[in-house]
Amino acid sequence: MQHIEAELARVLHTGPFHLALRTALSVRGLPLQRVQHHLAHRGVKVGVTSLSYWKQGARRPQRAESLRAVEALEEVLRLPGDSLLRLLRAGDARADAERPAARSYRSLMKAAGAVERLLDALGSPADGGLHTVGHQERVRIGAGREMQCRDSQHVVRTHHNGIDRYLAVYRGDPGRDPARVAVAARENCRAGRIRRDQETGVLVTELLFDTRLQVRFTQVSAGRRAVTARTSPSPAGTVAFT
Repeated sequence: MQHIEAELARVLHTGPFHLALRTALSVRGLPLQRVQHHLAHRGVKVGVTSLSYWKQGARRPQRAESLRAVEALEEVLRLPGDSLLRLLRAGDARADAERPAARSYRSLMKAAGAVERLLDALGSPADGGLHTVGHQERVRIGAGREMQCRDSQHVVRTHHNGIDRYLAVYRGDPGRDPARVAVAARENCRAGRIRRDQETGVLVTELLFDTRLQVRFTQVSAGRRAVTARTSPSPAGTVAFT
């Protein structure tokens, strides 16, 4: 028994949060349904599914009501006060420290002003919670030296919890009409809102994930962007992501 309690004390000190919670549940011998009952008795409502996600590390408590549930969990599981909450704070601090430095659009492209306006229209924060780990492209050029197709693969990683979208920025060749570019999504995401800037030819679209991603989660997105000729009678192009 002393060995088990010592292991619990160790993991409460070292973390991570989900391992500490899982160990405490095992040591106390409480199934999740009983934990839910004890929390409800204290006026805290949380689903068994959420508790299971927290225990597995698939989700992290973030909202105010979830943090109140964690505080109550410390009492239910007879843990030192702030022991689980401290691990949550430590995990968030590590994620911030691991976040790579970002470059502004103004340092990357001349149409940065248009990109920033479109991102703002979509309610994008300065830090979208994602950074690029890898990016591969294959481009097909037509007989007239125009870009006909671009196959892209993006590998992104979260440095914040709860990320549910990726904002894709596209700019065609000079003279391309962004209104004639259709957006389609395939696996692991779906197309959300789209914003275009006619003058610069910039298009920004939301790619909505099927679930909210947790910190340090890696997501792979691959897709095809088929673009149109410069003349207006040409068929609409598509930007497809999988």
